[in-house]
Amino acid sequence: MWSLGCILYLLLYKKTPFSHIKVLHQKINALTNPHTTIEYPKLPSFYPPVLVEMVRLCLVYNPKERASVADLLKYPFEMI
Repeated sequence: MWSLGCILYLLLYKKTPFSHIKVLHQKINALTNPHTTIEYPKLPSFYPPVLVEMVRLCLVYNPKERASVADLLKYPFEMI
């Protein structure tokens, strides 16, 4: 689910969640630190807000709290 979240983030924002971090050890630290925050810039209004919500659910640090496939399938995909 984490990888799906990264792919969806890339599709929405045209960059990966940690692309702003250029130094490898800093990037690894950000990926392994549960207190790292991911920025979700405002998107143009033609994007349904549910897309960002789904990405947020996929990129929850704790795998036990992260969305599952079943969770994502509950979303109304006809609205996307």
